[in-house]
Amino acid sequence: MELRPILLPPSHDEAVIGYLTDLATRIVNAIDTGKDATALIDEFNAAADCAYDSENFISAVESMDLREYVIITLSLPPSVPDITDAEYIELITRLMDADGSESEQHFWLGLLERNLGCPLISDFIYWPEEEEGEMTPEEVLRKAREYKPIAM
Repeated sequence: MELRPILLPPSHDEAVIGYLTDLATRIVNAIDTGKDATALIDEFNAAADCAYDSENFISAVESMDLREYVIITLSLPPSVPDITDAEYIELITRLMDADGSESEQHFWLGLLERNLGCPLISDFIYWPEEEEGEMTPEEVLRKAREYKPIAM
């Protein structure tokens, strides 16, 4: 199924991605060598419109390519009030099948979390309850819609 453009990660200027990736690399190198990376982090945050600290960069470099990290940073998922069940199923299927790049998968998961209001959707997709076993995309959607936050 082809997804509407609003359900796809936005495209970004390669020059901006290159600049931010280089900056992220310099930040990680500064942190690794014990240098003060505050000015570099401030520059990154201003350019990417985010509020990261050194821990964000340390975590990122341990788990992904810095270029993917930059793309993820620039690709916050929107609120889309008219997502259809078929589109939800397609997004869940793509995640279950590991289709797309890491940044695309991150965008789609964020899109599902934001629009379904279920922070556990990644658990339903990747780590279902043992008694339930692997779920179908339809079952994942049903469980996400049934989710109710715990009142404190």
